Amino acid sequence: MPEETELRPAAPTGNDDVREERRGLRNQARLFRALGHESRLVILTHLAEGECCVCDLAEVTGLDQSTVSKHLALLSSNGIVDSERRGHHVFYHVIAPWVTELLRARPWAREKEE
Repeated sequence: MPEETELRPAAPTGNDDVREERRGLRNQARLFRALGHESRLVILTHLAEGECCVCDLAEVTGLDQSTVSKHLALLSSNGIVDSERRGHHVFYHVIAPWVTELLRARPWAREKEE
C-alpha cells in the first residue's frame, strides 16, 4: 500500500515574488487614482473634519448626490471611507488615518524654499 504524502504548498519562486510585488503596485496605483480627483479630495477634506451625509457633501461640492455617491463608492472600495446608515441618510467617515493626516499636513501648499 503506498504511503500517504503530505501536500505542501510549493516554495515561492522568484516569479511569485515579482507577481506579488506587481499586485501590490497595482493596488497602490488604484489607491492613488482614487485620491487623484479634485472632487474626491474636496469630499475627503470635509470628511477629515467629521462625518457627513451625502446630501451635505453634495451641497458643499456642488455636485449631484448621485455623483457624490459614486465618488464615495470608489473611496469606500479602496478602504479610505466607510459608511453607516441612519434612517434615510447614509453618513460617511474617513477610516484611513493617513489620509486625514495628509490632508491636514497639506504638503502641496508649502512654498518653495529659496
